[in-house]
Amino acid sequence: MHKIRTLIVDDEPPARKLMRHLLSQYPDFVVIGECSNGEQALRIIKKEEPEVVFLDVQMPGLDGFGVLENLKTEALPIVIFVTAYDKYAIRAFEASAIDYVLKPYDHQRLDKAITRVRQNIGRKERTGGKNSTATLIGDTSDTIFSTQRILVRRGGKILVVRVEEIDCIEAAGDYVRLRVGGQEYLLREKLGVLEKKLEQDKFVRIHRSFIANIDRIKEMEPVFHGDYRVVLIDGKKLGLSRTYVSKLFNALRT
Repeated sequence: MHKIRTLIVDDEPPARKLMRHLLSQYPDFVVIGECSNGEQALRIIKKEEPEVVFLDVQMPGLDGFGVLENLKTEALPIVIFVTAYDKYAIRAFEASAIDYVLKPYDHQRLDKAITRVRQNIGRKERTGGKNSTATLIGDTSDTIFSTQRILVRRGGKILVVRVEEIDCIEAAGDYVRLRVGGQEYLLREKLGVLEKKLEQDKFVRIHRSFIANIDRIKEMEPVFHGDYRVVLIDGKKLGLSRTYVSKLFNALRT
């Protein structure tokens, strides 16, 4: 089993202790050290070359973003930002972190971050490549951080899409197309996977290729032989599969 050499950086001792305890539950992760500030983290990262760093964002002096800015791009470890505020999500993207976890720690969220680390390391071992900034950003450009917001890339920018503003979601192979107020955004995620992350009382599957926002449905119009199609407030028409008719009607009644 490949042992993933991991460094914990946090100015709060209880937070470092808790993260070490949580990581002890993953047998392939080995904590090689702890740092209480950014300056110390820089020295240890350059000396020990850990594969993964759980890096606190807010620290006195040199903060987490400052640590990354002072490291050579080609020598970047895999970084998971740790913060108490999700407002740092976009900056985490821009700073090449592959993910971030919020305090207090959520085990399910940490599991996802761990999985992403393993995937990156596995890819590196297969290709013999290094963790470049471009590669890391490419891996995380479409990461969903919460059920309230989705981050998507467009034209070199990272856009924040509020989930409640999504009209519908359409399958597009290994991607989905988000329709938001007449605009469309492509997200690297399969429809079935995304469906499980959405609030079931707000978004309902109406077809194997469509998920609709209940609050954006205007009407159902008949087509032929007792079939219907869904019409959204903006006039967009979606196929309604007979398989999902009862599910849709039940959702509309609540």
